[in-house]
This record gives sequence, structure tokens and C-alpha cells, in this order.
Amino acid sequence: MRLLVIASLLLFAGVFQQPDPNVRPKETSTGTKSTQDDPYDARHDPLYRAYLGISILGVIVALGGVLAIYRQTKATAHAAQASSESAAAAARSAKATEDSVKLQEVSLRQWLNIGNWEVWLDKKDTKRLRIRFHIINPTNLPLDLEKVNLEISILSAPPKKEEEVVKNILAPQNPQIVYTFADLEEKWMETLKSSQPLVISVKCVAFFVDVRNKNWEQTFERFVVITNKILGSAGEPKEPSHVREIRNNLRASEKA
Repeated sequence: MRLLVIASLLLFAGVFQQPDPNVRPKETSTGTKSTQDDPYDARHDPLYRAYLGISILGVIVALGGVLAIYRQTKATAHAAQASSESAAAAARSAKATEDSVKLQEVSLRQWLNIGNWEVWLDKKDTKRLRIRFHIINPTNLPLDLEKVNLEISILSAPPKKEEEVVKNILAPQNPQIVYTFADLEEKWMETLKSSQPLVISVKCVAFFVDVRNKNWEQTFERFVVITNKILGSAGEPKEPSHVREIRNNLRASEKA
């Protein structure tokens, strides 16, 4: 820009400056004006002024090119910033979508609980212990309960195994009631009569299908403790003295 100003000043100085009237041209000995001894004055040279004008025009064009490059660079920077902001917005949108999907998956996740245990001696066979409990759907949506497998064992005795095909819709407020039993040997009856507790192991494996049509297998293991409270009250369901949770495992499975 400084070069452009200097060149413009020189050009205008050459164009508008008038010759000094006090300066007389030199005369020769013959009385004529001398043209050969006059010094060269670039201000009166049209070719020089044309060259100077072209030079100034070149500087202007060069400055215009620099300005165009500056604007292009600025536009590129703005475009890059806009692209970066767009990418960041897209990333935030993708993250929000992922969070929404995860939240939906959590809201649709389903599982089971067991509870409401009751035990009593059979009214007709007082050496047979009856056991009853509920399989509960604690979620907000119904699921399909397909099958229930049971294993009942007392101390070191071989477990008694049962399998029940249910094929029932298990609504949140409508539990599946499970009945099972264990035959008490004489020594175990003596244990109860001596006021010693008797521990019964109950393993329950429930197979169900959730609302997303996925198959699940949930395994429960409980120690059910009974005492002599059940003696002398055959046929009357009572809560066990204690139910201890041993295992509760939920995993995806093949179709039951």
C-alpha cells in the first residue's frame, strides 16, 4: 500500500507540474536555443509516464490479487469452521440418539423375582413337606413364562427334580404360583422335634421370552429354613423361619 501511494504521488507530480518561467533556455553563440545541452527531465517524458502508470496499475492488480487471496483464505477458514461445527453437531446428535436407544433398551429390560414362601406338612402324609412360592414379574410389561425347572434337596440327599411347562403370560400384577414338595426322612423329623432347624435347598430355573422376543434363563437358588413351628399344624401354610438368597443369575438363552 505504501508503494502504491508513492507511485501515485510521482505520477501526479509529473503530470501537473508546470515549467518554471524564471528559468531561461541556454542560447548558442549563434543566438539560437540549445537543445542538445538541456538536462533530461523524466517528468516531460511521455514514455516514462506511461511506464510509471503501467507499474502503478501492476501494483494495483497485485494488491487486488493479495486481497482476493486473503478473502479466499478467510472464506476457507469460515467453511472449515462451519464444517467442524457441523461435524460436532452431528456427533452430538448421534450421541443423543445412542443415549435414547440405550434408555429405551433399559425401559424394555425384563427379569423375574421369586418370593412369598410358604411351607407346611401335608394333611394326609405328615412326612411330606409342602412348599409354595411365587414367580413374580416386577417390570411394567408382560412377558411369556415358558418353563420352570426345580431341584429340591435336603442336606446330602439326592435332589428331587421337576419340570413344568407353563406357557403362560406373566403380567406384572399376576404371579405364577409354584407348588413342590420334599419327603422328610425319619431322622429329619427327629431334627425338627429336637428344635433344630432344617435347611432345604430349592433351585428354580425359569425360562421366559421378553417383549423384544428375546429368550432368557433365570436361575434362583434359596435356602429355606424350617423349624418345629410346622409340627402339629398339618395342612396350615406358614412362612418359613428364614429364606436365604444363594444365587440369582439372568442370562440370554436359546429357545426353551
